[in-house]
Amino acid sequence: MGIFSQVKGPIRRILNELLDDDDLSELLTYYLYVGQAFDDVLGHNVDRFEIYSVMGSRLRYDLNGRPVRESSIEGGDMFFLFRYDDLPETISTKDRIVDADDVEFKIVEINKIFKLATSMRVDGS
Repeated sequence: MGIFSQVKGPIRRILNELLDDDDLSELLTYYLYVGQAFDDVLGHNVDRFEIYSVMGSRLRYDLNGRPVRESSIEGGDMFFLFRYDDLPETISTKDRIVDADDVEFKIVEINKIFKLATSMRVDGS
């Protein structure tokens, strides 16, 4: 039995506890980009999205504004962490995340972590 099969269960339990804790997670609206369609009123193509509700944990990476050596991560970057299975299969950086205060976050980078979790680095307030 490999090491991953030994730790997969405990990692999944910890992730579930994190994302089920109302103090550590929040209900977010996930906008899955599905393409464009012509809008007759606007007279041009507009982005189209499918809408999902998903629990996520907001994380802020703080290094007092200093970049991490040999990395694109900088102090103040924000991430969201999700259960891998809670998100649609075809996620992309064209998708959007909106919080309960209607703040929209543009996805900059997506990292799928062993089909257990997905982290997303975002731009937004």
